[in-house]
Amino acid sequence: MATRSSAGKKLTSEKTVKKSAAKKSTAKKSALRVVEQFETLEVSKEASKCNAELDPVFITELDRYLFGQGRNYKIYEKMGAHPATLFGKKGMHFAVWAPHAKAVSIVCDRNNWDVTANYMLPLEDSGIYEGFMEDMGYDELYKFAIHTQRGEVLYKADPYGFSAEFRPGTASKTADVADYKWGDAEWLSKRAKTPTFAQPISIYECHIGSWRKKNREEKNGFYTYV
Repeated sequence: MATRSSAGKKLTSEKTVKKSAAKKSTAKKSALRVVEQFETLEVSKEASKCNAELDPVFITELDRYLFGQGRNYKIYEKMGAHPATLFGKKGMHFAVWAPHAKAVSIVCDRNNWDVTANYMLPLEDSGIYEGFMEDMGYDELYKFAIHTQRGEVLYKADPYGFSAEFRPGTASKTADVADYKWGDAEWLSKRAKTPTFAQPISIYECHIGSWRKKNREEKNGFYTYV
């Protein structure tokens, strides 16, 4: 004969099973929405085994947690545009922080700057949106289309962009930064041995584009660092 206590345990167990099933169903629907939006294969733990260097789960829960605390000091490795491989498909991974946006999409030459072509996925309540553009390579122009709560669409350059379109254009440009060779090893070594905050400092601001040109005969003959 079942007691009131055992009956209560049974009901609790049934509720737990139902909640677990509901969570799995919600997670599955969410994954399917990703597939539908970006027309890519479902991101899963099995997929990450295909490429150990570039995990399809590009921005992890820890990344988001530290970013929210302002302590993710290497978030530039995840935000912006980075080459990635998703289920064997090479392309470009995009991420941007737009906490008050209604939606965010990637616009570029590849999709004819259509704000409805490639919507990005919001990562829970972090304010971060991410997306993937298959077959996209380097030196391609892009922007983020921010869909506001008031129904406006604002075209924004990538705040984490590594390269930009030459003026007067304002688009960001995908760039290969992995093979960039820094030449400041000597300075970094010296900086590590010097008590920075005990040294005098002089700050001078100037606009080098107004007086420094590589070829003065050309209208746009500026150096690349201008």
